[in-house]
Amino acid sequence: MLRFFAALSFFTLSLMACQGGFDACIAKTKATCTFEGQTLEIPLSATQSLVYTPTPPKSGKILKYDPFLSLYLVAKNVRSKYYFTLNKHLSLGEASVTPKMAIEGKITRAQIGLNSLAKANEAFFAPSLLLNSCCFLEGIVTPRGIIQKTYIKRFIESKESRYGDIGIRLDIKSSLPHIVACDPFYKENPFEKGDILLEFEGKKIASASEAAEKILFAPIGSKQRIKVQRGSQILTFEVVVAQRFGGGVLSDTFLESKGIFLDDALRVVEVNKERLGSALAPDDRILGVDGTIVRTQQELRESLGKEQEGVNLLVERAGFQFFVRIN
Repeated sequence: MLRFFAALSFFTLSLMACQGGFDACIAKTKATCTFEGQTLEIPLSATQSLVYTPTPPKSGKILKYDPFLSLYLVAKNVRSKYYFTLNKHLSLGEASVTPKMAIEGKITRAQIGLNSLAKANEAFFAPSLLLNSCCFLEGIVTPRGIIQKTYIKRFIESKESRYGDIGIRLDIKSSLPHIVACDPFYKENPFEKGDILLEFEGKKIASASEAAEKILFAPIGSKQRIKVQRGSQILTFEVVVAQRFGGGVLSDTFLESKGIFLDDALRVVEVNKERLGSALAPDDRILGVDGTIVRTQQELRESLGKEQEGVNLLVERAGFQFFVRIN
């Protein structure tokens, strides 16, 4: 009987939300979600919560962790009448919702992979829930942008948080899937800077957002046929999907596959010795690549190039400069 009344209350609240704007969504968020600093905890069921946080959750058992998007799936007893589910239908209106307010707006640019989250036409509060008028989850608003529901759905439903990589990065400023950088460490990389992705496994690609999703969500180790336009030529390649190591809140310079992670100033924050085994150490700062001075992650990524068997990094440590070769 108690379950019946709880279900009835949830149905009534959802119905009120669909008919009366976002006031009921504010009430539902206030009654169920936890907001603490940059941490947002969203109850999915009586035993699981979805947590967005830059630091590990303080309670519950971590079932899965996405280090690229700072998402956790946590097992814990959730004392709540209401739970959140992802919207499976066309949204008729969206708002950034917190326990105190709702800011209505709409997504003006879709999420392009891990490095370019979705953008809206309004200044949404972060963190917050992106809900439709029936209080279904459309995304999570973060300081970097909006994590859209396709990425949240994959995180919740997949067995592990890994993404695919075919050795390219796309132009996040263009709606078309232009390649702006190629990974020199991706084995026999067939792509070139300037290529435009046309098809993925025989299906046309309409946007950079769609292309990024298909690549990231492809099974690691699978073979995929990719058709590209290179100048006046149409070329088709068969590539093996590798594991993605960088992107999102992690650095993304192509060095991550070698176990090197950097901050925005190109200072080493982590070295995985099992994958690299080089002379680099935390706090080392990368100054250049093969004679080219680099100042940002984008410059470093693009300077690594493609037609190289290895790269020479100019590194600074405690005032001394030296070279480290990465193959």
